[in-house]
Amino acid sequence: MESTLKYEKPLVVYIGEDASVIQSLSESEDLGFRLFANGLAFKSFLAKGQKIDLVLSEVELKGLNGEELFDELKDLLQERHIPFGLLSLAKKSSEREGLLQKGIAELYLKPLDVDNLLRRLSFVTKMCYLPKVVLQNDKKKRVSYRNNYRIPIWKRLVDIVAASVALLLASPVLIFAALAIKIESPGRFFIYQKEWVQVIKYLTFIS
Repeated sequence: MESTLKYEKPLVVYIGEDASVIQSLSESEDLGFRLFANGLAFKSFLAKGQKIDLVLSEVELKGLNGEELFDELKDLLQERHIPFGLLSLAKKSSEREGLLQKGIAELYLKPLDVDNLLRRLSFVTKMCYLPKVVLQNDKKKRVSYRNNYRIPIWKRLVDIVAASVALLLASPVLIFAALAIKIESPGRFFIYQKEWVQVIKYLTFIS
């Protein structure tokens, strides 16, 4: 008796009327696809309790825009662990950061790259299962660590002593190089040089 494993395709719900997005999603053989022209039609579908792997909404919609629709359905979406993404023509890092903090899973760029969407779908879904408070606490810990980190005094002392000893041992060679430069060319044998990554003056030999 032959048995076959049924592959369940992820279901992506698209809310909007962009023909290119509809074509890209409908032509993909690796996902299931449902289309809704506006948020009202989608809310009726969401109430039925069907499994949804990703909601993809246009920013601009008739009636409620995409962000407002998410605000209205946020509690239900998070309760059912359904990631909600927005489609946009441009992506600013500040705008994306604000949307992610708000709870929106991702800001996708047009034209829609369906292959990239599928590759990131597993990660985006997992992020929906993480409690928001855990993510916020983790971020606070990382910021606190960066702000509060100080080099231990003993390490600083070791650095100073090691550098002083190295300079002392190298001083005969440096003095010899300075005299050789002075004999061969007039003027100073030290010059100042600036590094523009951090504006630091340091001495170096004229080459």
